[in-house]
Amino acid sequence: MLRREARMRREYLYRKAQEDKLRSIEEKKQKLKYALEEPPDGLVVCHLPFGPTAYFTLANVVMRHDIPKIGTMSEAYPHLIFHNLTSKLGLRVTSILKYLFPVPKEDSKRVITFANQDDFISFRRPQYTPSNVIWLFGLTSRFNWAAV
Repeated sequence: MLRREARMRREYLYRKAQEDKLRSIEEKKQKLKYALEEPPDGLVVCHLPFGPTAYFTLANVVMRHDIPKIGTMSEAYPHLIFHNLTSKLGLRVTSILKYLFPVPKEDSKRVITFANQDDFISFRRPQYTPSNVIWLFGLTSRFNWAAV
């Protein structure tokens, strides 16, 4: 009789633990789903193990999947353009950002622009037509950010 009660208690505690685990997994899924539905509001760039860490607040975020009929993006390494980042802080931000991307090949047609205007850095990623004429036909994901 005592063995049976002890076994039933163990089974009850096991089932309760499994239900709690499933409930916590569902709660985490709901939180993640909610977090993915809203646009990001911050970006942390951290060069490990010793490098600088920078936090940027994001504004006017347009994600790539929000733009209709955008097509596929080239996986070529991009050329980087840093415009109007000539102050001491701008040079520091430039050095932080340029090490996030590998060195592109000479014939790469992909470009990423970081332009400073009134202490807001605008990120733009234009797309080019595949013809020989270099012509911008649209922007993909874009946002403005400010160093905090």
